[in-house]
Amino acid sequence: MFPIIYSKIDKNAGVPDRKNTSNCESFKEDKLNNYNNAVEFTKLCAKTVESQNVIVNDPKFSEAAYCEYINYWIYDTLKSMDSFHYSSLLDKFYEKLDNLKNCRKYETDITPEMHEKLKDLYDLYDDFNNFKTESLDDLKGTCQYGKTCVEKYNKYVQNCKSYYKNGLCMNLIYFKREYDDHITNITNIAKCKHKIKYLEPIKSDLSSIILIPFVVIILISFILLFLYKVSNNTILNIF
Repeated sequence: MFPIIYSKIDKNAGVPDRKNTSNCESFKEDKLNNYNNAVEFTKLCAKTVESQNVIVNDPKFSEAAYCEYINYWIYDTLKSMDSFHYSSLLDKFYEKLDNLKNCRKYETDITPEMHEKLKDLYDLYDDFNNFKTESLDDLKGTCQYGKTCVEKYNKYVQNCKSYYKNGLCMNLIYFKREYDDHITNITNIAKCKHKIKYLEPIKSDLSSIILIPFVVIILISFILLFLYKVSNNTILNIF
């Protein structure tokens, strides 16, 4: 899950290795002359590289999840640049950051339309994580993040009902199951239960249960957000 990977990177309080910092600086000097937040990018770049082993060795994630997060992060962070060329920037990034050479096999071209969907999924899961936290708080009972989860899910539900066999809709089917399980199993949520709605199913409940194992296989761990390249010759197109 991208928000969790970002959280792990952001909380990394260690001092980045000089080589990683130097490589990030080199990329900044070479490619980010016109980027307004180049200094902040360099800091986060070094922390991202420094967090590689922590994330890759975590059984909840994988090398693929870590690398796909970097692909998304590069696009999402630098898309505001003039003459933004994602593929060339990503190539140069991996060229400069030799510690990330294993990520080259997960390079994926991202279109603006795909980025919008990935960003919506990122925000949806980010809100869901916040919703789980606020719904456990006996004093709050607001469940504002629960409401935004419903709104963001509903943005795509009708289109997915027409055709669900793609990465976005499969993610939403999987998300609905997680969301419903949380509401069912958390008793404290009763304080705000009347303020939020259950998610409208994309498929019938029975069909969704049957689909879940295939969704997990297709999306592999918690990548859940990208085209996943399986070797240099096989590409699984889910968007």
